[in-house]
Amino acid sequence: MSSSSVPILVNPSPPPVLAGHPRAKYTPDQLQKLDALREKLAANNPALAATANPASPSPPASGKHDDAAWCDDACLLRYLRAVKWDTDAAAKRIESTLKWRNEYGPHRIDPAEVEPEAIHGKEFLTGFDLHGRPSLYLVPRKEHTKTYDRQLRYVVYNLERAIRAMPPGVESLNILIDYEGLSVFTAPPASQSKKVLQILGDHYPERLGKGFIFNPSWYLWAFFKIIGPFIDPITRSKIHFVNLKKLPAEFVNDSSDAVAATPNTPEKPQKEAEGMGGWTDPRRFIAPEMLVTEYGGKHDFVYDHDVYWKAVNA
Repeated sequence: MSSSSVPILVNPSPPPVLAGHPRAKYTPDQLQKLDALREKLAANNPALAATANPASPSPPASGKHDDAAWCDDACLLRYLRAVKWDTDAAAKRIESTLKWRNEYGPHRIDPAEVEPEAIHGKEFLTGFDLHGRPSLYLVPRKEHTKTYDRQLRYVVYNLERAIRAMPPGVESLNILIDYEGLSVFTAPPASQSKKVLQILGDHYPERLGKGFIFNPSWYLWAFFKIIGPFIDPITRSKIHFVNLKKLPAEFVNDSSDAVAATPNTPEKPQKEAEGMGGWTDPRRFIAPEMLVTEYGGKHDFVYDHDVYWKAVNA
């Protein structure tokens, strides 16, 4: 199999869109809360009074943030789910995010600003899972800068790119983190990870589909002791662990995990792993053709910065 540096950024087989998405998935009571939330937001910003469902899942790449386009039904429903359908709490969080988006400008991040963070392939987008969710890979051992503010903006830049890559009807992404070779000397500081978690939790609620942690080491469990309290319980339940050394060469699609480990194994201390999704085979969720070869799949992607950067910014 020949390798390729061209990422898969368009799903060749997008999942069908449910008729009436997203409202068709919710109960009348939940839809009443959606309408009530829009009324609350419109009281402070009349432009948000009408339901906005743009064809594109993201606002324009430049200029002032388009609040009305961003506040479509799917967005408001994500915030409502995140706060267990409390309309007051959802309105407060959305107003906070709108302020952040207009000030921080995640949709306006210039690729040239963050390109120095990208040259070694420590983060890249390629492939989709069985539900059409794009995959964002993080390889912390490839960290090569100390420009922490720019590192953070690069993470946000990639989140925005992943959202743009989502097929119609898809609202979340997968994050795959390779912990191989990570140590206290190569890992980002805990304070930086806390900032990433805060941005994800505050401004991208309900955006995580699945999280996969490959080859977790002793350092990961020590790290979790620090950042664990900052991870939302629902987010924790979406995080799975993968031991690449134990993955079978070929995936057999059955109802059981291809990798088994109990919470009490030395690999996975009980306390740090509480509430996590357990050990798994990522090919249960991502077709081998869409999963990078290095992580058990058949997508033989090799990061070449010039090729990748041109594709992801096209």
